[in-house]
Amino acid sequence: MRPPETYLAPVVLLAFAGAGISAFLLANHFGAVEAGFCTIGPGTSCDAVNRSKWSEIAGVPVAAIGLAGFVALAVIVLDIRLRERPLFRARDAFLLALGGLAFGVYLTWVELAVLHEICPLCVISFALGIAIAGLTGLAFWSERLAAKAVPGTPEDG
Repeated sequence: MRPPETYLAPVVLLAFAGAGISAFLLANHFGAVEAGFCTIGPGTSCDAVNRSKWSEIAGVPVAAIGLAGFVALAVIVLDIRLRERPLFRARDAFLLALGGLAFGVYLTWVELAVLHEICPLCVISFALGIAIAGLTGLAFWSERLAAKAVPGTPEDG
C-alpha cells in the first residue's frame, strides 16, 4: 500500500476545483452572476436550484457551506503534505470528506425529489466530493495499515 500522502496529492486540486465551483454558486445565489450556461435542457437549471428556498440552511447558503468544506479539506491536506509535524491526519480529511459527501447526498435528493431540477455545477461538485471521499478513504486506510506495521505506533493518534 502506498503512503497516505500519495492518495492525498490530487485531493488538493479537487478541493480547489470544488471551492471554485462553490464560490461561483455562492455569487449566483446572491444574483451577482448568472448561470444560464447550466440550462442544458428541460429540468436543468443552476439558477432555479441555487435560488430556491432549499438553497439555504438556517439562513446560510449551501454554496457557502460547500465553499467552507472544500477550503477546509484543502487546508487539512496541505497541512498533512507540507508540514514535518502535521496538525491533522488522513483520518481528519476522511471524516470531513464523509460529512461533505452526506451533505451532497441530501442536496442531490432535494434536487431530484423536491425541486425536480438538476444543477449541473452541483452535480460536478458532488462528483468531486465522491472522488475526494474515495481518495481520503484510501489515505486513511493506508495510514492505519502503516500504523499497524510499526510496533508501538498508536493507530488512532
